[in-house]
Amino acid sequence: MKERKKIKTSDIVKNLLVVIILIVSIYYSLKGIDLVQLWNYIKTANIWFIIIPIPIMILSHLARATRWKVILEPIKKDVKIRNLFSTVMIGYAVNNIIPRGGEIVRPWVYAKQEKISFSATIATIVLERLLDLLMLVLLFVLVFFYYSDKILAVLPPS
Repeated sequence: MKERKKIKTSDIVKNLLVVIILIVSIYYSLKGIDLVQLWNYIKTANIWFIIIPIPIMILSHLARATRWKVILEPIKKDVKIRNLFSTVMIGYAVNNIIPRGGEIVRPWVYAKQEKISFSATIATIVLERLLDLLMLVLLFVLVFFYYSDKILAVLPPS
């Protein structure tokens, strides 16, 4: 006979708190919205504008997790992409509630999950942001050189 797992009171409280937060969030999200009109918009929406971006978004998040894996390799060996992906998704979920909150929660969750230093994981996030900035500047420079004649044509003469 299989042994039944004992349910802890703290687990019940956590789950109840999650459900309450979910219900309150849904209420405040839909407060003041005409639900009939919303349903009509949903029915008339082009489903392909919803279906096509989903795999692209998943690949984007997977690429972000892969980049984080490369950055984390010197800190922790045998980094599992699945753990990083789930942590990235948690970060995005928190960003929906607290803007940029996921940038702090993501390294905190991963550090706790893998039992590594939070300061080391937060440093990887800082490095990620610096790499993002570098790529943005590089992209800006490339676009400027490629379209410099058109850009200079719209600028007022000095």
